[in-house]
Amino acid sequence: MKKTVLLLGIILIFTITLLGCGKFDPKLAEYNIMYRDTSNKESDGSYPTIVIKSIKKDKKDIVVNTSSPYEQMIYAMDNFITFRAYDDKGNYTDKVSVKLKEIDEQGVFYLSISDMNLEAIKYIEIGPYKNNDNNLIFKVD
Repeated sequence: MKKTVLLLGIILIFTITLLGCGKFDPKLAEYNIMYRDTSNKESDGSYPTIVIKSIKKDKKDIVVNTSSPYEQMIYAMDNFITFRAYDDKGNYTDKVSVKLKEIDEQGVFYLSISDMNLEAIKYIEIGPYKNNDNNLIFKVD
């Protein structure tokens, strides 16, 4: 009887382990929330903030719409902002080419990912802005 219970327990643990493997399930940041970076400072000495409105795929890029001022995003791009792309298994690349455009006085980032198929990209990480202890991770729509 003890061997049967032990065997069933081992099978259950093994099954749960296998079912949980291979799926990347990060804690997602929320759109339209102001996030602050306390490890860097703007040129005026204030802590930088960012508000992400949406992240979507277009034909060849990932478009990160912000409601943050264009000038502030230029400073962030030149000094500290980072992007990382993830697939659904948690594989990632830091090889992200970034272009910034101004639309209605707000910064819009265009991300080109060179070594990952655009269709495979499911999440974008934006640092050094934090959501608790982690950089911001958003699901790509």
